[in-house]
Amino acid sequence: TAALVAELAHAAGSRGVVGGQVADLAAIGRNPGAAEMEYIHLHKTADLFKAAVRMGAMAGGATRKQLAALTRYGIGIGLAFQIIDDILDSPSGRPTDGKRNLDKVSCIPIYGPAKAQERAEQLVRRALASIGPLDVSRSKPLVALARFVHERMY
Repeated sequence: TAALVAELAHAAGSRGVVGGQVADLAAIGRNPGAAEMEYIHLHKTADLFKAAVRMGAMAGGATRKQLAALTRYGIGIGLAFQIIDDILDSPSGRPTDGKRNLDKVSCIPIYGPAKAQERAEQLVRRALASIGPLDVSRSKPLVALARFVHERMY
């Protein structure tokens, strides 16, 4: 439907992933602060998670209240995913390809690995709490996704 196309276009466009990617590229070689890093993570990564969750909910006929809960979930899981990615790409993590991009915007220089891990855990807990009131049988895949995001090793 048109609403689903609009949702994806908004998430992918200049105020979503494209905007986050532009901000990420502009930050190369600098030390962005927490607010700029959060903006990049929100738009480069979390917007895609949010759109995927919202589009599924919209296609399934979610109510406004359900859609709001799932929006919070998608943002939280997306941000947690990016934080875990930063941890895995850091010297103390396990880079997937054996290489690290030293110019990559990361939360590790801002938070440090331990606080970054705490932040990811907090985001996952909040995301799961946001979907707590939803139908348990229908939210099982979302719970599994949250666990994967938090526990992934690659």
